[in-house]
Amino acid sequence: MRVIAIGFLLALPLVPSSGIPWQLNGHIHFDSMMTIFCKSSRRTLLIPGHSTYTVEDWGMTLMRQLLLSDWDVL
Repeated sequence: MRVIAIGFLLALPLVPSSGIPWQLNGHIHFDSMMTIFCKSSRRTLLIPGHSTYTVEDWGMTLMRQLLLSDWDVL
């Protein structure tokens, strides 16, 4: 069983997001970051995002990254 902690960093400097796997349509830059820490494996993920992302946007971005990073989601 995995226990993860999720945190958010907001109001970061703008970074272009074109061609990045985490980019969602309608957002041309990143200004926020989601941090994920697995307490059992001690793995850490940093996922860029935008301050206007909804809960669904962050969830979709998180699942995409967990699958790309082979975190044994399935």
